[in-house]
Parts: sequence; structure tokens; C-alpha cells
Amino acid sequence: MRYLLILLGIFGADRELKEYTNNRRLQGEEKQLFGGKVILRNYHNPGAAFGFLKDYPKLNKGLSVFVLSGVLWDLLRTLLKEGHTLRKLGLSLIAGGGANNCLERLETGYVTDYVSFDVKPKRMRKVVFNLSDFAVFSGLFFYLLSSAGSLCGDFLKRRFVRKKTGKE
Repeated sequence: MRYLLILLGIFGADRELKEYTNNRRLQGEEKQLFGGKVILRNYHNPGAAFGFLKDYPKLNKGLSVFVLSGVLWDLLRTLLKEGHTLRKLGLSLIAGGGANNCLERLETGYVTDYVSFDVKPKRMRKVVFNLSDFAVFSGLFFYLLSSAGSLCGDFLKRRFVRKKTGKE
């Protein structure tokens, strides 16, 4: 149940933040926070991450639905298993953020991004994110961490069992 709440929480929170941004901030308008280190804006990204596929909207939408379907399928399969906490957390974050961005892309043809950071190099200052992006990135981190843990665990189990039984 907690993983569904994570998914719905990310989806709902970012939906509200995007609505707030679109209702209160004009395209191109900026507001700086924390001494200019955080920049709030309103940017409509017609592509995927970093503007990828912006010139191919139908492919972008179709690929978004396809990938999200795979993530949701993997999440449902994993939720039925005992354990796998990191994998469930990762997939819940990816699904919540992915579903939000995918739905907005299908509804409007773009995804609303609203926060960027004043970092070096300066060209990275133009990269704009939303809460769903952060959820997908952090979810991917947990998912990969769980996969690495599974691989290491399987390797150690095989190694330990071989030594214990005397087989090499």
C-alpha cells in the first residue's frame, strides 16, 4: 500500500505544482531563490528529457506510453513478491513521475518544467526540471541499486555454495 501512496503522492504533488506554475508564472519569467542558486520558471518542454525527440511528438508520446507500461507491469509483478524493498521504491517513484509527465504530454503536447539551478557550466543553468523528473531520477537510482545488490547477492551465493559443497 505504501508504494501506491508514493506513486500517487508524486503524481498528485507534481500535478498541483505544474498547475500552480502555469497559472502564476509566465513563460520566460524567472524568480530566483537562495541567492540565485535555485531558479523558478515556467518552461513547456515538447520533448522528453533534455528536449530529446521534441521534433517527433507522436514518437515521443508513443514511447512514453510504451515505457510507462513496462514500468507499471514490472511494479505490479514486484509488488506481489516478498521483500524487494528498494526495487519497489524505485519503481513506485519512476511510475509516479513517469505517469505524471506522460499524462501531461498526452493532454497538452508538452511537459511543464519549473525549477533549475545556477551551476557551472552556465549552459546547465538552462536545464529545467519538475518534481516528476526528480522522482524518476531517484527511482532509477534505487532500481539500479537493487539490481546491483541482486547481482552481487547471487554471485556471493553461488560462490559460497560452491566452496561449502567443495565443487569448483
